[in-house]
Amino acid sequence: MIGCKPTSALKRILTNIVKDQRGSVAVVAAAMAGALVVGTGVSVDLGRAYSVKSKLQSAVDAAAVAVAANSPSASSVTTQMQTVATDFVKANAAQNGVTVATPSVSLSGQSLTVADSAQVPTTFLAMAGISTMTVSASSTALRTVSGLEVAMVLDNTASLSYVGATGKSNFVELQAAANQLANALFASGTTNNPLLRVGVIPYTGAVNPYTKGSGTVYVASQLISGNPSKSASWTGCVVERYSTFGGVSSSYAGSSTIYAAVAKDLDSSPASAGYLQQYLNSGNGCPTAVQPLTNSLAPITAAINGMNDNGGSGTVGSVGIAWGYRLLSPNGPFAAVETVNAWSTPKWKKAVVLMTDGVNEETSSYNGFGEVTGNAPGKSGCSATEKNYNSGSCESGGNYDIKTYGISQIDAEEEAVCDALRANGVTIFSVFLNSNTTPGPAISYCAGTTPGNGVNSGYFYQANNDTLVAAFSQIGQQLTTLRLTQ
Repeated sequence: MIGCKPTSALKRILTNIVKDQRGSVAVVAAAMAGALVVGTGVSVDLGRAYSVKSKLQSAVDAAAVAVAANSPSASSVTTQMQTVATDFVKANAAQNGVTVATPSVSLSGQSLTVADSAQVPTTFLAMAGISTMTVSASSTALRTVSGLEVAMVLDNTASLSYVGATGKSNFVELQAAANQLANALFASGTTNNPLLRVGVIPYTGAVNPYTKGSGTVYVASQLISGNPSKSASWTGCVVERYSTFGGVSSSYAGSSTIYAAVAKDLDSSPASAGYLQQYLNSGNGCPTAVQPLTNSLAPITAAINGMNDNGGSGTVGSVGIAWGYRLLSPNGPFAAVETVNAWSTPKWKKAVVLMTDGVNEETSSYNGFGEVTGNAPGKSGCSATEKNYNSGSCESGGNYDIKTYGISQIDAEEEAVCDALRANGVTIFSVFLNSNTTPGPAISYCAGTTPGNGVNSGYFYQANNDTLVAAFSQIGQQLTTLRLTQ
């Protein structure tokens, strides 16, 4: 506080001036001195009030921006929005002796206003019966929000059954983290959200773009082919086309020519080569089906909760991210059954959340590039018993050994797809969860917005599952910021 009341010395001076009888000059001097003292006192009180108002204005400015960033699609004021505003004002406007009220938050279309007031105690004006002064401030932020399409590409391999620091399996914590992210993105607009579409890609060594018997064909049936006599054993996974990665070598280093060719193949109609049914997995390698982009929360929640961690086909990130690309592509197989924006649609953005708990690997029995034995066609023109992915040639007898394919090759293919996504304006967030394994190069390479270069702000390394939910929460905040056009 600046002061409470006049000092005794000041009182004596004023009294002596008033009692001076030596002429009218004394009276005038007394009047002027009194006015000067009162004026000085008032200016001190007003100066403090102005200082408090200035600080309060800065506080509500910061609060308005923060609330707008955390609620880009909210249609009404929520408890969370009020909490964010209150926290920002308290942190930025607190001063000794000043009483700051709880801020108000209001919405009018895309305009969000935070207003507040404070009571400032006076010193000199208190002598005139004015013990406090009220100052107020308000700030309006225009929420110019971009629409958003998000593909959650989530590892569903058996290794996620590992019980981590929380006493729960990594898989259970992944489901919790993914659900929290979905809830945060949809916020209050959980049904038919006009500015949000989210999809889920569970992946192992393969991806399942089809739900058998559900009545929903996610990939048009004419684009899937296989041996009709084995249809009963098919669980929904498909073999990758040879053409997708035919031009990628293990020495890939961000070449725009190479990732452009990958993008062209991923964007091309699969009618000519088709997606061939993958058999002989005994249900152990094929994850649950893809959930295409949707503007309602319920299907996303169902897809996340329906995932399982019994995939025994290993981790093949290039297959997972390839289907993430297809999910977001306006030319991909899902665009026929769900609304998918063009890559550069004004006021819309696209993002991928890529998560794994291990490095890319090869199994001895099954993945999205085929099987060691049995029918594993993939290259156009090869029969059901002729397939050699490595050379791209047709090899009679079905002698296809996945082990000769090379982990570095899978890493390179994953990186090439990430570059193809980023070249189309997609932002990628990547999460690695494992304390016992060194991350492979692809997971960090893929983070960010620029082809050929991963960024730390988009990459989250989590040693234990007790921080996984927090990592997904940070991604949610960054996605919210991505949607705000400053």
